[in-house]
Amino acid sequence: MPAKLVPAIEAVMASDAKTTPLSGGDVYYDHELDLRKGQQVGFDAAIAEREAHYIVYLKAKILAKLGDRRAPSAAANAQGELAIQSQRTHT
Repeated sequence: MPAKLVPAIEAVMASDAKTTPLSGGDVYYDHELDLRKGQQVGFDAAIAEREAHYIVYLKAKILAKLGDRRAPSAAANAQGELAIQSQRTHT
């Protein structure tokens, strides 16, 4: 199934269509496809659009799987701060 989804995800991400970029990155992560590409087409685009704690958290998970030792820690710290900010604005 992911083999059929990847070309469709890449086509949508390359277009100017307004989508939720995170959904594309999720497929790459969940099915252990090309994680670097998943980070670029999914999480980097999603964070550029909206820096939310859950998006940063998923990016940290990808970075950890890629073997990066420092970036996941920095992303986790940023995720914690974003979660606190989100909680403050919603209370």
